[in-house]
Parts: sequence; structure tokens; C-alpha cells
Amino acid sequence: MDVHNIINKVGNNTRSGIAKKNIIASIFIKGCSVLVNLLYVPLLIKTLGKTEYGIWLILSSLVGWFSYFDIGIGNGLRNKFAEAVSQGDYRLARIFVSTAYAVVSIIFIIVGMIGIIIIPLLNWNSILNTNDISNSELISIVLIVFSFFIIRFITQLIAVILLADQKTALSSSLSLIANIVTLVVIFILNKLSLATLLVSSFILSSVPVLVFILSSFYFFTKDYKRYKPSIYFINFSYNKQLFRLGIQFFIIQLSMIIFYSSTNLLITQFFSPDDVAVYNIGFKYFSLITMIFGIILAPMWSAITEAYAVKDYEWIKKVMKKLKIAALLLCLLVFFMLLFANKFYELWVGKIILIPIKLSAVLALTTIVYIFFSPYSIFLNGVSKIKLNTYLVILQSVLYIPVAYLLAKYYNMGISGIILAGLLCELPLRITQPLQYKLIMENRAYGIWNK
Repeated sequence: MDVHNIINKVGNNTRSGIAKKNIIASIFIKGCSVLVNLLYVPLLIKTLGKTEYGIWLILSSLVGWFSYFDIGIGNGLRNKFAEAVSQGDYRLARIFVSTAYAVVSIIFIIVGMIGIIIIPLLNWNSILNTNDISNSELISIVLIVFSFFIIRFITQLIAVILLADQKTALSSSLSLIANIVTLVVIFILNKLSLATLLVSSFILSSVPVLVFILSSFYFFTKDYKRYKPSIYFINFSYNKQLFRLGIQFFIIQLSMIIFYSSTNLLITQFFSPDDVAVYNIGFKYFSLITMIFGIILAPMWSAITEAYAVKDYEWIKKVMKKLKIAALLLCLLVFFMLLFANKFYELWVGKIILIPIKLSAVLALTTIVYIFFSPYSIFLNGVSKIKLNTYLVILQSVLYIPVAYLLAKYYNMGISGIILAGLLCELPLRITQPLQYKLIMENRAYGIWNK
């Protein structure tokens, strides 16, 4: 066995071992997250009421749009940091970290200033299609949520670094801690009858920020001291590498805005905030499966990046085969979830919110499509071959809202029509991903298929 094969074998074992450890740890962490999320929904509905809960979901989605103004720097950092560390260039890794923090801070300070000026000028009663809360109170709530989100997006880069370093479970634990603390505080405020929409919005927005700030301080003084962001390591010439890859991730993420974040807004505009709550109950139920698959997929992105960098293609093929088997088993599980959906809803939230079986069926179908094709998406993201994906998500983004209106309103399919529109519009992307994977692994990818 030559030296190259020995190195690959050692890397293979180490990489697989790290992935397995992350998956095992993530099962526990995600299991706790599922429990917390299951408790979250009925607590917030009881605390805020159906309409205000729907308003909170819409606001969090709208503010979430601003996360994509980093032009994909976060995902660019994830790949470039992993590549630098795999090659033992720790100084370069620190340059990427410092530069990413600088760029994201500049972008979000500007976005924050613009937002604080524009938000009070908008008619939020019209945007949210409700008169249950005064416009002045809605402005205060939006400003709170928006301001904390700006800070959160800068501080949560520590989670990106943990992901890039294949510490997926540790990264996930930060959100779990934030959710547990938030759940406890909201529960106490509910018992004291102090949990208004304004107060709840403050708690829901501020606690995650506090967790990311404290964790950043901890990791950059302990395990990641060598990567600690420093003004002396900021080098905007490296920003081109982050930006070149990041802009493609940005366009793909922009599609996710339209597909997921804007879904709540479309529902409230076409129907009402109450219907947003109906959709989200069904969505959260089936997202339990995507969360399970996420546990398996999360360590694979950076692991594939590292394997591809050292040309360990056999390991990638073996991992992809296992992921496809896991996907098929989970798709079967989704079918059984659909059969017992109504019973689960009743046990979970009672009869306060009723979810039509048609909506559950469409959500089940979208979940199956997502699970089946996700391994190919993770592979392409990991090896940074996303140019074709970029063009296709632009196409689906352009088509989504018109198709959603056509199915939901013209054909009277209701909420189900909006969800089905998203599924139909993303089919070209999903169909090409397995083909691109095959071409790359067989070294037959040329032109746009290899970019």
C-alpha cells in the first residue's frame, strides 16, 4: 500500500469516526430539541392565542429574510475554513474567520440602520392583515425582533465555525440551550400573566443572542483561541474567495426565503394569520423527520468538503450510498406519519387548531421529496459545485409566487396550493442534482456541471 493510500485510509477512518460521534451525540441533542419544540407550540398558542401566535410566526419569518443579506458569507466561511484546517493552514483559517466577522458586521450594521429608519414608516396592520393589534405596538415588536436578529446573525458565526470543524452536535447544542432557557422563561411569564406578544417577542429574540455571545467568548478563549477573530488578521483580499463562493450560496439561500420564509406571508395575505398557525402545526409535525435526517446529514457537509479536498472519492461514494438507504427508510416513515397525523395533532394541540388532511398529505409529499434529494444537495454544497443549482433556484423563485396564487386562489386549493406550488417549482432542481453528482464522481462533469 503506497503512502497516498495510507493517508486516505487514516483520513477515512478519522472522518467516519468523527461523523459517527456527531450523529450519536446529535441524536440526544435533537431528541431534546424535538421535545422542547413540541412543548413550545401549545405553550405559545396558550400564551398568545391563535392569532397572535400566527403574527409571531409571520414576523419571525419576515425578519429572517435579512439573514440572507450576508451574501452567503457564512456558508463560504464554512467551506473555506474546513479546507484551510484540513491542509493544516491555521493562520489562513484565522484570516477567513476574522474577515468573515468583519464583512458580516459591516453588512448588518448597514442593514440595521436602514431597517430602523424604514420599519416605523410601514403599515404593519396591512402587511400582517390584522387589526387585532395597533400599528404602533406592531412597530415596537418588529423593531425588537429586528434589532436582536441583527446582533444574532453576527454572533452566530461561532456555530458556523463549529460546523466547519465537524463539531455538528456541539453547534446544535447552542440552539438547544437557547430554546430551553426561552421555554422556561415564557412558562414563568405565562404563569404570572405577563407574557404579552411584546414581552414574548423580546424573550424569544434576546435569549439566543445571549447564548451565542457567551459561547463565542468561551470558545475563542479556549478551544478556538488560535482562530479568534482579530483586527490584525482581517484581509479583505481573501473576501473575494468567501464572496465568490458565497454569492452562489446567497442566491440559493434567497430561494429558501421565497420557499419557506415567504410562505407565512403568502398565507396571511391570501387568507389570514389564523391560517399561518394551521400551516405551521402541520409543518412542524412533518419537520420531525427532516430534523432526524438533519442529524445524519449535518456532519457530512464539512466531511465531504475535506474528503473531496484530499481526493478520497471512495469514502464519498460509500457515504452517499448509506445516505440514500437512510432516506428511503425515512420516506416510508413519513407515510405512516400521515396515517396517524390527525391523532397526533389532537394529542399535541387539542382541538384549538384543526389541520385538514389534504394539507397534511401535501406536507408529507414535500417532506418525502426533500429527504430523497437532500444527500445530493449536501454533496454539491460540500464540493462547492453549485453554479447549476444557482440558475435553477432563480427559475423556481420567479415561478413560485405566481404558481402559488394560481393554485391557492384560482383553483381554490387553499393553503395546500401554496405548498404544492413550492414542490412543483423546485422539481427541475431536484431532478438535476443526482445527475450532477453522478457526472462529478465519474469525472465526466464539464462546463456548468463542474462549477
